[in-house]
Amino acid sequence: MSTHDEAQEAPAADRRRRRPGRPGSLAVFAVAFILLLAAAVCVGVGNFRPNTTLLPVISFYLSGAAVVLTVVALLLPSRRPTPDEPQES
Repeated sequence: MSTHDEAQEAPAADRRRRRPGRPGSLAVFAVAFILLLAAAVCVGVGNFRPNTTLLPVISFYLSGAAVVLTVVALLLPSRRPTPDEPQES
């Protein structure tokens, strides 16, 4: 194979790769899970600190953000290859 043939194949390979600016649904689920863990930590720490009113509020907003990100992850289009696209192996 000549270098000219390799140069022509490179754009086709680049088209199959995902764009770096768009996170996949798994990455969004992972961020939502981390936010949910942070909310649980806030509640746990808030139970052992007297007169703490800020940690439950932070936990409430972290839980809400986790729910929003979960919905976003469910609404993202799947990246499954269509039958006419070749699968990478």
